[in-house]
Amino acid sequence: MEGRLTKEGVPVTQITVIQDVGGLSLKYVASLQFIEYLKIITEHFESNYPEILRKCYVINASRSFQLLFSILKPVMSGKTIEKVKIMTKEEEWKPVLLDEIPADQLPECYGGTAWSNLHSFVGYKMKKDPESLIEYTVAPGDILRIPVDVPKENCTLKWNARIDSFDIDFYVTFNGDIVFPTEKIESTKASVGSLHCDSLGVFTFHFDNSYSLFRSKTLKYRIKVVE
Repeated sequence: MEGRLTKEGVPVTQITVIQDVGGLSLKYVASLQFIEYLKIITEHFESNYPEILRKCYVINASRSFQLLFSILKPVMSGKTIEKVKIMTKEEEWKPVLLDEIPADQLPECYGGTAWSNLHSFVGYKMKKDPESLIEYTVAPGDILRIPVDVPKENCTLKWNARIDSFDIDFYVTFNGDIVFPTEKIESTKASVGSLHCDSLGVFTFHFDNSYSLFRSKTLKYRIKVVE
């Protein structure tokens, strides 16, 4: 479909899907309602968008998924089945994904370098990873200041910050000047961003709860310097 256009001149688009089924358990496979729901979705796409799927990579597949896939196969076309690649182990799927998808477009958890904010508007919560997310409770009326040393010029600061409930103000300063303007982090929307640093020195991340008189805020964050 590459290079093809619709009658209106819009490029025809195909998608590559990564389906992480690591959390799929037998209770879903045993649910008739869940299976019927998946069948309806599959039939809908087969009937209306048969060529939209370029590739589908199913990763962390367990026996539960293998059973579920065998149930769905009868409503899938042979073409679609050929586009589905099922992989179980990380050492198997990571190189395949990196070969198919540019690293800057692939989330870090799948071997790439991209930081995704997708979970904030689809309601998905990332798995807890104590090595990547630091948790801190910002008291009412307090400001958490995190100094980050940038050792070289032309580095990039990357961050991922979210709170469990309510909201908190966030901004970054360098030598007392604001270099990343204030934005409000809400429980429904994380702050996932980057800042190019022309100068070396200490950049300070501010999580400002000074306007809250009674509520503390539970913050989870990760900050790193990319040279």
